[in-house]
Amino acid sequence: MLLFFLNLTVTGGSFNGLILYTNMISTISKYIHLQTRLTVFSHIYIYILNLVPSFEACFYKGMNMYAKIWVQLTYPIYLVLLAITFIIGSRYSTKVYRLTFNRALPVLATLFMLTYTSMLQAIASVPLYTTIITIPSHSSKNLWLLYPTIPLFGWKFSLLISVCFMLFLFSLMFNAILLFTKLLMRFKVIHRFKPLIDAFQGPYKYQYYYWLGIQLFIRNVMVLLCVLGKNISLTVSCIIIVTVAIFQGYIQPYKNKLINIQELLLLYNFVIMCILLIFNGNETMDIITVNVMVGLSFLHFLIILVYHLYTFVITIYCAKSTKTVTAVWNYIFEKCHSGKQIHNERFTMEIPEAQYNFANFQEPLIGAD
Repeated sequence: MLLFFLNLTVTGGSFNGLILYTNMISTISKYIHLQTRLTVFSHIYIYILNLVPSFEACFYKGMNMYAKIWVQLTYPIYLVLLAITFIIGSRYSTKVYRLTFNRALPVLATLFMLTYTSMLQAIASVPLYTTIITIPSHSSKNLWLLYPTIPLFGWKFSLLISVCFMLFLFSLMFNAILLFTKLLMRFKVIHRFKPLIDAFQGPYKYQYYYWLGIQLFIRNVMVLLCVLGKNISLTVSCIIIVTVAIFQGYIQPYKNKLINIQELLLLYNFVIMCILLIFNGNETMDIITVNVMVGLSFLHFLIILVYHLYTFVITIYCAKSTKTVTAVWNYIFEKCHSGKQIHNERFTMEIPEAQYNFANFQEPLIGAD
């Protein structure tokens, strides 16, 4: 509801850089043990903007890691199905089209971007966290490391890996659509998804519609690096973000220059934090560095939130003022219109009488004889 009423969506563009920043912090904090350097406030701020709980959530007694992975995957699946439902419904219903054209699809696009990284992390954790456990006097078994009571290639693990594989293919397809939108628009099938694509690519210049696809590709690469190579993930991530920041500063893909500046500030915030973590061996300084940089991004988020709240209040005030002015104008118009009607009625009533009296005083042109 906050995203809906304040129009805090990726279609506006002001929220895109902040989502990318928190997604990257969430990725490196999970795989290089950055959680120990984050304060409770930083934990809550980062994980709320990634739409995941900042604590080990347990919804019922006996909830294991297998169920937690399913919970983590359920929300992106729900958003995908909801978006497909809106797209199909907008083609056959005018009411659904008006709703999606206004705010529904931008909010769904924003929620999908918020959960994109957590979905990738859940997908990556399923096939990669496997191990071989050898039991004495028994044959060795392939077990899932996150929950070793589940054997590999059993029906539980097979179902989970199948869903993860389908979501991975969907993320690749979606990434390809956003990267090569201009080329794929030649096919009529892509036109059906145009309302959703427009919700993502709205703030970008036409020649740089591919930029959001590049940002999604950066998320994919960072998750893969952090899972496979934990020792080099921070250095490689820093090099990638520096390259992207330089290129983005040169082309300025957003229509609004202010949005270009604020996203560059967030990218350089992440780069400075990575450089200080790489070359600084003091744990106390690392804690200060991480939380100061995250605090600056939170200040950035507050500025965006206040701006959208101010815009929302101004919009309501202008709407009320417009209604008041319209009501006064309609009242005056009705009074003037009713006055004209009364005057016309009196005029038409007096004409026959005047004609009748005038006829009485007419003299005949020919004599009576």
